[in-house]
Amino acid sequence: MNLKVNGEPLEPAVVEREYQRLLKTLGPRLGPEELARRAPALQRQALEHAIGRQLLLAEARRREIRAPEEEIAHAVAELARNCGVQAGFQAHLRKLKLTENELRRQIGEARQIELLVAQVTADCPPPGEAEISAELKEQ
Repeated sequence: MNLKVNGEPLEPAVVEREYQRLLKTLGPRLGPEELARRAPALQRQALEHAIGRQLLLAEARRREIRAPEEEIAHAVAELARNCGVQAGFQAHLRKLKLTENELRRQIGEARQIELLVAQVTADCPPPGEAEISAELKEQ
């Protein structure tokens, strides 16, 4: 499957990572049979998330929004510290099937998206109590 978003390739591994994240999040609540039943919808949702993420990153780059390197380094150091020793951190990376550079890239991209959203919503007033209640009733 050769997917492109705004002319840029969308790697199948990105969609698969998103799908695995959904399975990990929903698995404990739904159980294997329900996950299997919902697999097509979850795969579609994973694809939509991956496309959305790629679009947000493209917009962040267009606006020249960069994640500060010191923030990325701090986040990696914090994760390593939470793992205890360096060997624990390396084991955690292997479990995630990531290299440290891939982890840094993912952290940087997540931060870019956060900064983009903050920039776009900076002038938006927070919703009031009535708006929140109305939204919750619709769901």
